[in-house]
Amino acid sequence: MAIMESARLARWVLMSAFALGAAPPAQAAPVAPMTDYTIESGMLGDSLLIWATQSRVQIVFGPDLVAPYKAPALRGAYTPGDALEILLRGTGIEAESIGASSWILKRPVKPPRSIAPKAVQASLEAESPVRQLGAISVYSRPLLRIAAESSMPVTTITRDEIEASGYLTLFDLLRAQPGVQVTSQPEQMGGSSGATFTTGATGAASVALRSLGAKATLLLVDGRRMTNYGLAADATGSVADIGTIPLAMVERIDILREGAATLYGADAMAGVIDISLRKDFDGGEAGFVLGTSSRGDATHRQVSATFGKRLDNGASSVFMFDLVDRDPLLGDRRDWYSLDRRNDGLRDDRSEYSFPGNRLITDATGIRSLVARDGCRIEDLDDDGVCRDDRAKATSLKAGRKSASARGYVQGSLFTGIEAYADVRLTQTRQSQQSAPTRATILIPDDRNPALSQQVQYAFWDVGPVKQSTVSSLSRIDLGIAGNHLDWNWDAGVDAELSQVEDDISGLVNRIGFEQVASLYGYRFDQRPAPREIIDLLAPVVSNEGRSQSAGVRATASRDFSVWSGRTVHINLGFESRRESVRLRPDASLVSGELLIEEPVSPFDAKRWNSALYAHLDLPLVANVNADIGLRLEHAEQHGDFAAPALGLRWTPTESILLRAGAAKGRRVPTLLEQRGLDASAFSSGYEYIEVPLSLLPCALSNTAEPTRCLLELRPQIGPALRAEHSRSMHAGMIWEPSRAFSIGIDLYQLRRDDEIGLIPLGYALQNASLFPDFLSRDAEGRLDALNIYRVNLGRTTTRGIDANLDWNIETANHGNFAFQLGVNHIGKLGMRASPASASLDRAGHADHPKWTASTSVRWMHADWAATVGLNHVGNYAYSDYADDALACPAYRQAVGKCSTPGFTLVNFNITQSRWAPWRLMFNVANVFDHMPRYYRESAGGYNPLFDDPVGRYFSIGATRSF
Repeated sequence: MAIMESARLARWVLMSAFALGAAPPAQAAPVAPMTDYTIESGMLGDSLLIWATQSRVQIVFGPDLVAPYKAPALRGAYTPGDALEILLRGTGIEAESIGASSWILKRPVKPPRSIAPKAVQASLEAESPVRQLGAISVYSRPLLRIAAESSMPVTTITRDEIEASGYLTLFDLLRAQPGVQVTSQPEQMGGSSGATFTTGATGAASVALRSLGAKATLLLVDGRRMTNYGLAADATGSVADIGTIPLAMVERIDILREGAATLYGADAMAGVIDISLRKDFDGGEAGFVLGTSSRGDATHRQVSATFGKRLDNGASSVFMFDLVDRDPLLGDRRDWYSLDRRNDGLRDDRSEYSFPGNRLITDATGIRSLVARDGCRIEDLDDDGVCRDDRAKATSLKAGRKSASARGYVQGSLFTGIEAYADVRLTQTRQSQQSAPTRATILIPDDRNPALSQQVQYAFWDVGPVKQSTVSSLSRIDLGIAGNHLDWNWDAGVDAELSQVEDDISGLVNRIGFEQVASLYGYRFDQRPAPREIIDLLAPVVSNEGRSQSAGVRATASRDFSVWSGRTVHINLGFESRRESVRLRPDASLVSGELLIEEPVSPFDAKRWNSALYAHLDLPLVANVNADIGLRLEHAEQHGDFAAPALGLRWTPTESILLRAGAAKGRRVPTLLEQRGLDASAFSSGYEYIEVPLSLLPCALSNTAEPTRCLLELRPQIGPALRAEHSRSMHAGMIWEPSRAFSIGIDLYQLRRDDEIGLIPLGYALQNASLFPDFLSRDAEGRLDALNIYRVNLGRTTTRGIDANLDWNIETANHGNFAFQLGVNHIGKLGMRASPASASLDRAGHADHPKWTASTSVRWMHADWAATVGLNHVGNYAYSDYADDALACPAYRQAVGKCSTPGFTLVNFNITQSRWAPWRLMFNVANVFDHMPRYYRESAGGYNPLFDDPVGRYFSIGATRSF
């Protein structure tokens, strides 16, 4: 079904093009078409690349040729030649057309003194006329990154595409990309209405590639590592928070979908997402965005401004500001969001812990049943007379958010041939969200006979929902110098980043506070709300603090060497050393275990150093064949040394075909939190009946009828030292570009991750107890009484699949230009195993891992207008944990056909116009057809935060003014 849907989607793209009178890819485009250009002022090299993208042509130039120059802004309809002339005006650089789709730039005799810095002028005037040129930049979409850097497939999202998408946040933009998984804690809460906010990176949003989790994907900003969010994501570690980066500040996003540990180090096993911020800007720009749903809620207000200045001596500066105010969205604002799924033929999963609660009654035969206490609302009573609480209605689907961000970037000449730069970024975010009240089983006087007690399943609605307020701040500074000496381009610098989070939670019932209320006041379980003084005693505010910090030094150097037959070898060398630290300070009530619903946690402090040397070589082998060879030597404190090699090959048998392949090794060292002992909150601790092999008997407590079933205590422990996880990745693909207007690319990948870190698997450890000497605990008489639970390296995940993309651009004489883009990811296998003896379970198409995801857009540009229709497709996925799961779907779900989520497509529309320059206006509709989630796991309330849009149809307008 998913394959048919994707095929229909591709056919729709192709048929739409022909319906508009488009020529097939092999036909030639007009010789000198008019193109609508939108190019901001900036460095000449960057502007030329944008010009080539919008012109759909190739351009060849040496980086030294254009380095000293700036280009003016360019807006309006021009032929490519006229537009190029405007960009080059005043530089003396000459452009020569080579056929209909290629241009080459020639070195001027002498650059004008009014444009080039004095140091550059002197260098150019003194150089020999036979001086060898440096690296040649060849730009031919989509081969830019492949030709210039490596054989790895890269997806690039430009500023132009960001604006055309209509997305308001980086979170939403990345979630729409095929094969990218993006989650945030508030949305995860919405998909698990029984959870609370006492654990997790509340307020953070993380990104993962290849279904391997956020810890296997490295996030970079301008090529620098992001520090992790101040609060831990879970008991194993933290994640970098993309919510700290306003989309208005982003210039470009590069998604490297292959293992890249050789170049980038630990955490890059599944790939890298590099977010480039805007740096070069001359003038000013200010704008606003206002958005709201078709139901009048989840309102988004945003104001941003950018100011930049370029001087004749080459110095420049940019200052940016961004303010966001977003209203929260509660579950009771959406009718479909409910734990009562009887309308879908499913079960009523509303909680039996309710207000004023249910009495637990045992009759004379020992049968136990629930009966609603007096005062239960009629709408909360089910057919059996049980009072139920629809906890989803009290849970945040979207958190309220207020953020303020500021950034400053300056660069200029420090000495002759040396430039200095400084980049400072500050962000503060206030976020508010809530979940349903604390619930507990309690004993209270019987309603009908006060002399007796009754057991009640109760939700503390008299105290109110659990509410969280998070204030997080991020501070970053990056200082560096760069230059060119002896034909080496080099860069050296230092950077530091600090993430601090203060987290206040109200509504969590405290065990000691409950005892105080009961002794001082007596407690009435039918007051809603309870008096303020009782609430303050019963549920005092829980305050947590966290801090994550990193600081490092770096140095890189690169050079081109001319070798045989005029071929060029490019070498890139680098060194980096980084110190990272984590500090967590949970509330005293969490440390002592006073809360009714939480296990104890403990404070945590840790730090460590990581250092690395790396080298990358782009080497021509034979005609049209190049090799990318990389090696990284990495040292991690407590985890020793590691070598990460990589090899890639590129072959262009014809001008229109590129073939590529590569293989790499990577590793991920345990996070600082993984290295500590387990808190009880990391797993379900306590006592459990467990089947024990005969060789391990006797047990201190066992079932008389089944002596091998022992009641054992599960104890969190510090286990043996953990090893690093290791990965091996391979990929192969091709790009076919028969004309400058059409290209298609296909890449196959496979990645295996070994020594995965996880909790010790009980079944495997019991069968192989000799491998885990600290696992078994016995009493003084030698009887088995407990199992010590800790983390081990045992797991393995293997994933393979296909990435495909298509770009098709159609230029018409009278109806503007049309651009079609299609990206598809297909997961062929996602095999996971917990231990060497476990079977590999394939989760592709199961357990929230759809096999197919796709994104396509159709963009029309004509004069001052641009319109984009975007489609994001998610294929169907079953609720079973893996393929061939014997418990895949209960009979009652099978009877109504609710064993999986059907594939769906969200449609977005965006239109911009710049007729009234210097104003540019925008109108956007997200989820045009108001698609509602269809997720049939009752406990989730009908919503999967990984893929579903809980807001529905959403309108936004915006305006930007340049000055």
